[in-house]
Amino acid sequence: MYFNGFTYAELDGYETAKQIRLFNQEIAIVALTAASTEEVESKIYDYDMDGYIMKPFFTVDFVETINKATQNRNEITT
Repeated sequence: MYFNGFTYAELDGYETAKQIRLFNQEIAIVALTAASTEEVESKIYDYDMDGYIMKPFFTVDFVETINKATQNRNEITT
């Protein structure tokens, strides 16, 4: 499980996910974002991430998103 933020100095979260997918298709990638728009959500899935968590979040939503992302990634790679 990799939690992906979007504000890095040299490589943004989208490009980080893209680089991870070049060598690892099995790890679940979940974006952490403060901005949830249709454009952001679309890009998250375009870059082969498995879900996103909107900040601030409730624990139950966090756990649900992790479980769903992990299950979906397992189905994709098996």
